[in-house]
Amino acid sequence: MEARIILSQEQVLAVVPIRPGNPAATLTIGGRSVLDGTIRALRAVPTIGPIVLALEGVDAASCLSAIERPEDLNLAVTATRVNRWQAIEAALDLTNRSDIILLHDPDRPLVSAAGITDLLAQSQPYEAMLTAMPVHGTIKRVEAGRVVGTVNRESLHVSQTPWVFRREVLAWALRQAIDEQWAPVNELQLARAAGIQVHLADGHGYNVPITSRADARFAEMAVGGRRVPFAGPLTVPT
Repeated sequence: MEARIILSQEQVLAVVPIRPGNPAATLTIGGRSVLDGTIRALRAVPTIGPIVLALEGVDAASCLSAIERPEDLNLAVTATRVNRWQAIEAALDLTNRSDIILLHDPDRPLVSAAGITDLLAQSQPYEAMLTAMPVHGTIKRVEAGRVVGTVNRESLHVSQTPWVFRREVLAWALRQAIDEQWAPVNELQLARAAGIQVHLADGHGYNVPITSRADARFAEMAVGGRRVPFAGPLTVPT
């Protein structure tokens, strides 16, 4: 199913990297898969063109079967690759258009279209930007099971996705990581290894990863209480 895709220069290319073991295709929120909700959340953003599933060691059929009518969502899929960076590079190779690349985890379906639109607008002057939430809870430093101090949380944030990258910056970092066999496991580490300056935009408290049944239940309650949008008809327990 890997084929060239067409989008205008003004559109954003959205890439959803999927790793082995990610439960987004099997967990459900109100009868729809987490992955389905994530794709539809991205599809609700007018400036996003094609959405590409960048597959790392997983097969396309298992992902597409979790999405209702994927053919209606302007969705493409890479052939499976051996690591995350090769998978994302393959997604970029499907088109040579679009200066802006948006990366979003498959297990974050509660992201809002308004939040993504705002992030894209804020990111225009920068090489890379991500959303993050300030740390509010108290964090203790522990050694050998004993509390030895309190961490100053004033400068601490919890990162979220989406990420936004300039295409040329991301493409260069990916090629370096592949050629030199860098060891970073996520985009923040990739950016740091490549010397890319990353700026922060305000995140949202509901944009959390849904990776367990308890998370899915939380998402159902948030959706049922109209705290967050979720695409499509749902059967939400009361």
